[in-house]
Formats: sequence, structure tokens, C-alpha cells
Amino acid sequence: MDTRDAEPHVEAEVVEQEAEKTFTQADIDAMKTEWDRQLKETQTALQQQTVQHAFYRKATEQGVADADKLLQYVNLSGVTFDESGQPQGIDEIIAALTSAVGKPKAAEPKTVGGPSNFPEQKRSAQAMLDEAAELARRTGRPEHRAAYSTLRQKLFGGK
Repeated sequence: MDTRDAEPHVEAEVVEQEAEKTFTQADIDAMKTEWDRQLKETQTALQQQTVQHAFYRKATEQGVADADKLLQYVNLSGVTFDESGQPQGIDEIIAALTSAVGKPKAAEPKTVGGPSNFPEQKRSAQAMLDEAAELARRTGRPEHRAAYSTLRQKLFGGK
């Protein structure tokens, strides 16, 4: 007997065994119950995600600075859905929060370091002249004397 003739016969038996699988009514009811449970879990997760997305979108539209942080403290279980599947009641939740707490402001950016060109200090002309004179007397350097003389001419018109 040829082995090639035996192989198709074995495959035919496997196909027949798979086709012969039958389900009882209890098996069908159990599978239907499991599929219904999975469907409800998926629908619930989708509704929660839809509510969170709608809350985030409406909160940012109303000027809430950090909607993600606010979402941690808000109970969204009272939100319902209308016939078209849109969440209802989010505007009331945000309005209640902003009226109770006040509208949160966006955080101001913090300045790191200072400007490289510092603003001029507001000193009187006499104070600047006295400082330049003291520096010229103390050091005696010609550039300090010249700076004092130039400042005196600039401030008092060459007296």
C-alpha cells in the first residue's frame, strides 16, 4: 500500500471530527452570557472614556488651566447620556466647581536668572558725582579723574 493514499484519508478524518462538533443549548447559553458580559464591560469602558474626554474638552473651553488634575477630584458618576450618545451634565459640574473655587488661572512662567543688561539705578546727580569724586580721590588713577571730570561737565554744564 502506498503512503500517499493513506495521508488524504487521515486529513479527511480530522476535518470530519471538527465538523462533528455540536453544542448543546446550555453551551450556547453560556457563550451568549459570556459575550453579553464582555459587551457590557466594553460599553461601560467606552462610556467612561467618552465622559472623561468630554469633561477635558469642556473644561479647557471654559478656561480651566489643568483639567487633568481637576479630573482626579471630580465624581463623574452623575453624568448621563442622551439619545444621540452625548454626555449630559458636565457643564453643570464645571460651573459648580468654578463658582465654588473661582476660575483657576494659568500658572505664570517662572523667570530663571536675571537680565544681562540691568536697569539703571535711579540715583541723584549729586550722589553719582560724589561717588565718582571719591573714586578719583581714593585711586588717583587718570581714567577715574577723567570720568569724574566728564560726569561733572555732563551733569552741571562745565562748572
